[in-house]
Amino acid sequence: MGRVQRHNAATKPIIFFIHLQLLKLSIDMSMDNIPMTSRIYHQIRKLGRCLTPIFFIVVFITTGWGCRLWAVLASDGRDLYNPGTVDLSCLYQELYLLQQQGGLPTNSWPYNNNDGWGISYYYQPGFHLMLNTIRSSEPAAIDSILFENTITSLFSPLNHTNIAMGHVRTASSGAISIPNPHPFVFRDSAVTYTFIHNGSVDKSTLLNLLTDDETDYSWINQHPPQTYGYGDWQTDGWDYVVDSELFFLWLVQSIQQNDGDINSGMNEALGVLEQVRPNDHKNFIFSDGEDLYAYRSNMLVFPNLYYTLPTNNIFHYAIMSSPPTTGPAGELNWVEIPHRSLVKFSPGGLINVDDHLFPGLLSSETDVVPAAMNLSNYPNPFNSNTQINFTIPNSAPIWLRLIDINGKTVRQFSEGEVFSPGEYQFLWNGKDSSGNAMSSGIYFIRLHTDAVSDVRKIILVR
Repeated sequence: MGRVQRHNAATKPIIFFIHLQLLKLSIDMSMDNIPMTSRIYHQIRKLGRCLTPIFFIVVFITTGWGCRLWAVLASDGRDLYNPGTVDLSCLYQELYLLQQQGGLPTNSWPYNNNDGWGISYYYQPGFHLMLNTIRSSEPAAIDSILFENTITSLFSPLNHTNIAMGHVRTASSGAISIPNPHPFVFRDSAVTYTFIHNGSVDKSTLLNLLTDDETDYSWINQHPPQTYGYGDWQTDGWDYVVDSELFFLWLVQSIQQNDGDINSGMNEALGVLEQVRPNDHKNFIFSDGEDLYAYRSNMLVFPNLYYTLPTNNIFHYAIMSSPPTTGPAGELNWVEIPHRSLVKFSPGGLINVDDHLFPGLLSSETDVVPAAMNLSNYPNPFNSNTQINFTIPNSAPIWLRLIDINGKTVRQFSEGEVFSPGEYQFLWNGKDSSGNAMSSGIYFIRLHTDAVSDVRKIILVR
């Protein structure tokens, strides 16, 4: 299979003159209804991409002003439709706030997500759980008739909806003038996964991960990303592939490789991705129709992800990028999800909140290694040689690789060979599989079995 023809994403940005933007910023300072900080960010977001270091910093900041997420899960086996309660008032308020965040022309939000909206909801009118998805290319605030009809259907007492998620889009990759591709949907046998994402993740890195460094296209050829009519995804259509869908496919592939175990699959997928792309923004919400998973990976002040729990008169869990601050929903206790933490919501009330909910996921401050394998290397940093150490508690096939910052394998030590229980050491001399000396930089040891995985950072200094 041929390699994807990657096109330079810098061929399409609109470059603004800095003096013009500063002039517009000074004019906009006169707007009374926007706080000073919001006005500044409102203008910064317009600067777009540029090749200078100053503009690079601006782009890094403004990436976080992207899409807005919303998701809810009914608690205790209920439906989301609970008439005559403040619970339903909160749900309507959350959704209408999401609509306003979707490009409302009369409200000067510092973020106007004007590239369409999408809503998915799981419902069970009979014996089978079903999914309905509505997408639009129009800003949610303008597309009011379809948006409100969707809400009416979502809360219909005949539908028995238990999970819903919504997304208003500011496009950062892929096709623009299309219905919002979020929520993404993946049907896997009897399970249907849904996914919404806020942020940007490097597409080339995700492709490397999905295809084992572009050596095995079998899985992604069975589940190709969409190009929305712009050609084959491996050639002309690559520019129109949305990074969020590749991120979703990476999660699903890992879940499938772990026999449908979502916890184990996300352990491996997120553990690797956080190491090879630590600065990409990966806020997402994921569902299998039974539970909700919300993950925040974003060092910026905002947008973050917040959640609120059921109370005596509130019968749903809610997750939002920008939750209400007034009204009945604003009075709920909205809790910020910590950076690089995942929260699992189940109807019965089980909630897992942990920086290291999955053992392969490493925090931003420290390397946490699963005790079962004790993966380490010494010395680190190193100049000529470093010894990789690990322990195998039970006989199992082992995959041990070294990967670079882009997720590409540079050296393979074991490809599924069965190891007996014991302690093992491998020496890496800083060379790739062809014997070429690697340049100074950050690399990663990736060790995994069928049951557990781990990643550790290595620093090579020439």
